[in-house]
Amino acid sequence: MNINEYLDGLKSFEISNKKVLCKYCGNKTRTRGRICVCSNCELINAPMQKNALDSELSQWLEQYNEFIDDENYPSAINIYNQIVGIYKTQEYLYVHGINYIKYSNFMASRIRYDRSGFMEENSAYKKASNEIYYNARLFLYKSINLVNLNTNSEEIPDVIYVKLLAQIKLGDMRGANDSIERIAFLNNKYLTNYSNILFYDASGEVNKTINAINAMIDEYNDYPITIFYYLAKSLYKKREWKNANEVIKLLSKLVYNKSIEHLSKNIENMLKA
Repeated sequence: MNINEYLDGLKSFEISNKKVLCKYCGNKTRTRGRICVCSNCELINAPMQKNALDSELSQWLEQYNEFIDDENYPSAINIYNQIVGIYKTQEYLYVHGINYIKYSNFMASRIRYDRSGFMEENSAYKKASNEIYYNARLFLYKSINLVNLNTNSEEIPDVIYVKLLAQIKLGDMRGANDSIERIAFLNNKYLTNYSNILFYDASGEVNKTINAINAMIDEYNDYPITIFYYLAKSLYKKREWKNANEVIKLLSKLVYNKSIEHLSKNIENMLKA
């Protein structure tokens, strides 16, 4: 596909203006069809359910996102601890693992090597980042273990998909491949195609990622908007910075998260170089 075809596909989300509120992280994601992959946590939400959330959960998620936006991760995690205490499912455990990853990355980003006299402070940030990441792994493994303990999970593609997401975050690519094979065996082509995009991206296989994106666009009319983040990322890695910039700039107008913001800055820096 050429860049104009990709951009036309992305513009169609702007025209539809249909949004779904993720019941796991409270993020709003644009969608065009019956299936919505959250642009933040990448869990699956069904628009036809009308996202009827418990009022207490809605309030918690709203507060949680306010703290995330302010990069107040300790407060965000405290809120989500309350959520996980009640909604003890693999999805919420997985999102909590992501919360700790974000917090760990935030602490790591505060490490500075460009000024003298910061070695003790840097050591403190590095130690904190490592300790926080331990909690991230703990919750991701809890999510996987909960799936494994569910005797029916091997028959439910959506549940196996949560396991796949956690495995990718943990760098368990062999386990992730096994999960994709199971989803494929259950004949869920949509989820298999999207899972392949995530797997190839995490494996650093740029061309396979783009081929999987093209396959999903060709096969389905209701593909998720998230595929355009992986498209921009792949084009960036292929040094097609101009095309990557066109995709990420349009995507940034429709969706916001730290990953998109970070990728956009990297692309801008390469265009300026």
